[in-house]
Amino acid sequence: MLADRAAALLAPVAAVAGALEARAAPDGGGAERRLLLLELPAEAREGVVEEVEEGFLPGDRLHESVARVRVGGEERHLRALGGSRGEARREEPLSRASFEAFWPLTEGRRLALRRHRLPAAPGWRFDAYLDRRLVLAVAEPGSERPPPPWLEPLLVRDVTGERAYREEALARRAPRRGPDDG
Repeated sequence: MLADRAAALLAPVAAVAGALEARAAPDGGGAERRLLLLELPAEAREGVVEEVEEGFLPGDRLHESVARVRVGGEERHLRALGGSRGEARREEPLSRASFEAFWPLTEGRRLALRRHRLPAAPGWRFDAYLDRRLVLAVAEPGSERPPPPWLEPLLVRDVTGERAYREEALARRAPRRGPDDG
């Protein structure tokens, strides 16, 4: 009974702490505005599509990940540091051999998504996750542009300060798929 009351009290406290943490980023540069969407907007299907596989390395200190990004027939590999707890995310190129060496270490902490970027929405990207039913509109760090007006009918809510919608938290949760997902 006491545990139920504590959980009910702590959930809003955690949400407030997450929002404050996102706002505490130096000059606001590290926080990405994130909007939960019902589905991928039709307009987003017209832009450049990146196929992204990202895996997070063990340990919480650096928030380090490796990623394989495919655009058309080209493939590149990246290493990223930061992007959590308000610090800016830094990306650098990674060799394919290094990516392949690190990738097994990310088992159980991976994401697969299609990232849509389009000229009609500069400063925004649309991430449609392949391993779960989730679509996010994400404002790039430093972008002050409002969301495109055609996004409004698909907007569920703003999840910017919620830890559950950060890449690393998503990667640590088992994918959820529906009965009609193949």
